[in-house]
Amino acid sequence: MPAAALYITAAVLYTVSLEFFVLFIMISFQALPGRFFFYQKRDCARLFVLAALFAGLAGGFICYIADGYFEIFQFWAAFFPALFVPFLIMGYFFGDDTESDTVVLHMKAGTYTLDTRMTTVGTKLTAVNYAFWKNKVVRFAGAVPSSPISIRAFCRKDGRGAYVCTGYEAAEKAEYVKEGKKESFHSMVLIVAAFFMPLPATPMFLWYKEFGSGENPYMGMMVMSLMIVVFGGCRKLSQNGRSALAKIYYCLFNFMYYLIIVTCFVQILMKMEELLKA
Repeated sequence: MPAAALYITAAVLYTVSLEFFVLFIMISFQALPGRFFFYQKRDCARLFVLAALFAGLAGGFICYIADGYFEIFQFWAAFFPALFVPFLIMGYFFGDDTESDTVVLHMKAGTYTLDTRMTTVGTKLTAVNYAFWKNKVVRFAGAVPSSPISIRAFCRKDGRGAYVCTGYEAAEKAEYVKEGKKESFHSMVLIVAAFFMPLPATPMFLWYKEFGSGENPYMGMMVMSLMIVVFGGCRKLSQNGRSALAKIYYCLFNFMYYLIIVTCFVQILMKMEELLKA
């Protein structure tokens, strides 16, 4: 089989591996609210991270055959999911069956308030999202409503008596206000950016194999998509904050998110102009 065909096959497997890894991340952190991924979340996460690992290993093995020698870079796509496999194995042996203790809380709009608090976990500053409802504390471990709309929250109790919500769905779609629709649009932007991020992997790898090290034109596409996901996700995490620190971080993440969106839009227009002139 020609080396060029092997490189193309390896590059496609790298892209598939990264797409599976994106699915794993989105499911693990409940990027999409809904009942299905709440109940099937653990099994889906296991499936996608293992699929990402095997696709990355397969791509690396084919690249090794094409090169005729071994180097660690050939298995770069398998590196990311491999970091999570030890935790996956530990989950099989030490994980508790949290699904059996789940409860559904019917939280109506106007009966609860949202709040985001900036806290330090280890050495990292992170945002923790809460809802205060009927003398109960509900902590959102995944997706958070953009405003206090009526929801069915799928939760479990932690050791301190608080409810940990790892998924929710809107109880009444008609209750989405303008702000809710706006945040739904931003959620779609994040989803599109997350799934687009691995796509330049194939041309990026093929360019590297042909021209070697240098200014890879496809690297910027992946980086811009990643920055949209990172700053857009941080923006969502801190959007309900009431403390001064949370509001400062929200403004900073908001500024960076829109700046990157505008930058991407300008670059697309410039690229289209270049194509029209050619």
